[in-house]
Amino acid sequence: MNLRFVFLVVLAVSVVSAGFASAQELAAELAPRTALMNIHEQVAAKYPAVAVATPEQLKEWLEQDLVQLVDVRTPMEQKVSVIPGAVDVETFLNGFDEHKRTVAYCTIGVRSSHFAMQLKAYGVDVMNLEGGIMG
Repeated sequence: MNLRFVFLVVLAVSVVSAGFASAQELAAELAPRTALMNIHEQVAAKYPAVAVATPEQLKEWLEQDLVQLVDVRTPMEQKVSVIPGAVDVETFLNGFDEHKRTVAYCTIGVRSSHFAMQLKAYGVDVMNLEGGIMG
């Protein structure tokens, strides 16, 4: 079964039960989520060689100190929010641990997928955080 379909059905049920009066209100509520899911699917299709780490996996790996986390967003974006323990690209490139897993992230996963593909070309094993920081 298509994950997008299941997601939309669950969202539709929760939105309808929340009291939206019309199909237009429901559509307006679903539009941003649907657009985000479309972006995630496009990223996966464009970067099929990039493995994906789920937020749950990342949490476990961070707790066990098994991962290095790379925030590929701009310094301005990093001032707004950051996942604890993450380093910026420059810091990562100046001294990464080849023996730890590497997970890259950005806002929704596009830039971090591109970053991961570039590193993979040089033999570095990098995963992308599923859905980015907004996931």
